[in-house]
Amino acid sequence: MVRGLEELTRKQADKPEIKIDPIGSDLTEKGSQLQNAMDALLDSGEALNQLLSDSADTLIADLKAINSQFRSITNLIRSEKSDWNQGQSKSKEDQIRDHFQDLSDSCDPVKQHDGRISASENKGEITGSTNLGGIVGSMGIEIDFDPDGDVTKVGDYSLNFHYQTRALLTGCTNSGAVTGRNDYAGGIVGQAYIGQITGCQSYGAVSTDGSYVGGIAGRSDSSIRLSWVKCSLSGEDYVGGIAGYGKTLSDCRSLVTVDGGAYTGAIAGDVDEDGSVTGCLFTHETLGAIDGISYAGKAEPAAFDVLCAGDTVPKTFSQMELTFRADGKVVAVVPFQYGRGIDSLPEIPAKKGFSAVWPDLDYTHLTASQTLDAVYTPYTSSLTDDTQTLPQILVDGSFSSQATVSHTSEPVSWTDAKGSARTGTAVTVTVDDPDMTAISYTVHYRLPEDGKRYDLWVKTESGWEKQDSTVDGSYLLFTSDRETVTFCVQERTASPLLWVLLAVLILLALMLVVIRIRKKRGRQTIRSRLRKARQKKS
Repeated sequence: MVRGLEELTRKQADKPEIKIDPIGSDLTEKGSQLQNAMDALLDSGEALNQLLSDSADTLIADLKAINSQFRSITNLIRSEKSDWNQGQSKSKEDQIRDHFQDLSDSCDPVKQHDGRISASENKGEITGSTNLGGIVGSMGIEIDFDPDGDVTKVGDYSLNFHYQTRALLTGCTNSGAVTGRNDYAGGIVGQAYIGQITGCQSYGAVSTDGSYVGGIAGRSDSSIRLSWVKCSLSGEDYVGGIAGYGKTLSDCRSLVTVDGGAYTGAIAGDVDEDGSVTGCLFTHETLGAIDGISYAGKAEPAAFDVLCAGDTVPKTFSQMELTFRADGKVVAVVPFQYGRGIDSLPEIPAKKGFSAVWPDLDYTHLTASQTLDAVYTPYTSSLTDDTQTLPQILVDGSFSSQATVSHTSEPVSWTDAKGSARTGTAVTVTVDDPDMTAISYTVHYRLPEDGKRYDLWVKTESGWEKQDSTVDGSYLLFTSDRETVTFCVQERTASPLLWVLLAVLILLALMLVVIRIRKKRGRQTIRSRLRKARQKKS
């Protein structure tokens, strides 16, 4: 081991000398530069760390603000989606109406030129199904509207745009009858969703088989102002002098007759809970203003003279008259004073095969102008005063609707032209028909029993006379040319001579039978004797 160490030492000694140069100033300088760079890097890292620490709060705040905005947008979309879902259950008209703002009530009638109908007049009869008016069927929003061309858009940032509309109906007059089959009938407009109605007059009768009937509007969701109504109204429910159902009614006058069910009034059948009624007057003896109730200062009754006071009252409104018509043609126009009557009714033109009367009214106390149509009724062919299936008396002929028949019965006795005493039951039939000019009819009298023969006796001025008659089933028929006829029906009996002849015939028949029997027995006796004689000879 020692030898190995010596050998290693010797080899190392033979190698060249190792020199280590001292570190120079340039290397020291570079080391210093590296140290400074490292220090600067550490300082920048610390500054960056501080910057990140300071910006974290701002970043978090910004992220929270962004999140809040997203939440608002989400809520808005959810709200719009909810409104859309709810809107799907509405009709298309209601969906469209929800996006419109009606400004008609704030418009100046003098300056409003678009969406305007003014000074129109109708005298013809209007008939149809629904939304019927003397001037306009309905005031509303066009379903297939053009948003760019038809309306003005308000707002630029909403997902739910709304539109403003204006419509005006002013100075129009209707005197033609309006007759409908379903809801919404009015003297001026059937149904007004929007718009302002002002200064209109209605004098034609309005009627329908449905509901919502009004002198100006069947239904109005807008305003009616300064309008006049004098007519008759009839319908099921919601029948009112100005509107069947209204919202804003102002300074209107009403003189109407109303025939309806629930919700009837001289001013309105009913009014929207958000609506208003001011300054309306009416004249009616029994009916209230709105659903039968009047309101002082808003909708109250007034005497006819008060109702028609002032310079602005239309002349037609204050004139009271009855117009009589027959088959659509005017027969007469008779003026009268409110609360009074007329002296006589005009004559109704005759119509072959018909009777005619004017409507049944109290013509001594009239409170409304009306157009009255003559009622023509075809003549009936038979009359009876009995409700039984087989009536005792049936009269056959041609009778007016006012014709009546009656009969009475009483015991009677008389002596005929041959001096025979007769008794029975006399029946008196009376036919009362004010329109009958030529009296002639056939009396049908139900017989006591079928299959028997009867005689008819009729009482005349000269006494009881036997007359011809016929039998049809269970009835005996005969004709009469008098309003009252008295007759007696007797069962026909054979005369005594007939009974004697019948007895003689029966006796002769019996004698013939006896003779034939005797002859037959005689022949049998002769034959028997001949037979015995032959037997003796044999």
